[in-house]
Amino acid sequence: MADPRFYPEAQPISIADIAELARGEKARGCSSLMARFIGAPDAMAEGGLCFIATKDAAETVPDQKGVICLVAPELADKLPSSVAIVVTPDPKRAFGLVMRKMYPEPAPIQSQQISPLAHIADDAVIADDVRVDGGAFIDARAELGKGVWIKSGVKIGAGCVIGDGTVIDSNASIDYAIIGQSCQIGAGVVIGGCGFGVGRDGGNILLPHLGKVIIGNRTTIGGNSCIDRGFIDDTVIGDHVMIDNLVHIAHNAKIGNGNVICGQVGIAGSTVIGDQNIFGAQAGVADHVTIGSGNVFAARAGVTKSVGDGQVMAGFPAVPALEFRREVATLRRLAMPRKK
Repeated sequence: MADPRFYPEAQPISIADIAELARGEKARGCSSLMARFIGAPDAMAEGGLCFIATKDAAETVPDQKGVICLVAPELADKLPSSVAIVVTPDPKRAFGLVMRKMYPEPAPIQSQQISPLAHIADDAVIADDVRVDGGAFIDARAELGKGVWIKSGVKIGAGCVIGDGTVIDSNASIDYAIIGQSCQIGAGVVIGGCGFGVGRDGGNILLPHLGKVIIGNRTTIGGNSCIDRGFIDDTVIGDHVMIDNLVHIAHNAKIGNGNVICGQVGIAGSTVIGDQNIFGAQAGVADHVTIGSGNVFAARAGVTKSVGDGQVMAGFPAVPALEFRREVATLRRLAMPRKK
């Protein structure tokens, strides 16, 4: 159950409405039954809603009337008979949709709220319905669109553009950047820092960078991630991209729409990535590599060569996952002690 110290009270929703939102089928339970809170399967009580995606989770649900479970079809018969169920192919996704209904996003900012402890340059362009918290710094010629929320300690550099409805969490630093609408920028994020362009002149020198960062709409960037501005060209990230915490995207990278990039991934400079790829935790992509669309890269995959579309890759250097598994199995057999 969500802690009331941090979250508002849930808005009740009927099982019939849950089934409609989940695009599923109400297989059991009275249509007027209401979900009043959400929780883990083993913490269910009357009025609770959970989702079941594994057999182990199904076995933890108590035999309690008034409980509603979103469940995959093959697991529906594993739940106690007293529990109401909505059958849906993807219970986790459906659960997320219902959560958004029960815990709606805060209403858009309706009036300007500027903390007296914020510093805003005289020629910054600030929409009427913007919130800027104490300790934030908005530099010259920066533009903040409607409904933008700049939290404490954020620095928005000169000339940056922040699109409507974007929220930038505490202590983020934004320079040389154009950010789209309804983005979520996590705490401690650095966008637009100088890329790692190294030259030699009797020693190592850091090359000047003249590009910027362009981020599309509804993109999420997790805490303490870094996105470098381009060297001469721009670093570009598309729409609906989900970037986890502690991700590094280097200068000149081009990342398409709908990609999912998990924690501690590193994407080197001048990489071109298509749409709808998934990068597992700690995966790495070498510089100047081109990746197509619809690929999946397993955790710790090391991508050193260009990849087409629709592949599942693993290992270092990354190869098709089935090939990687064969390699691992072969090495294990070779490593086994020989019988005398």
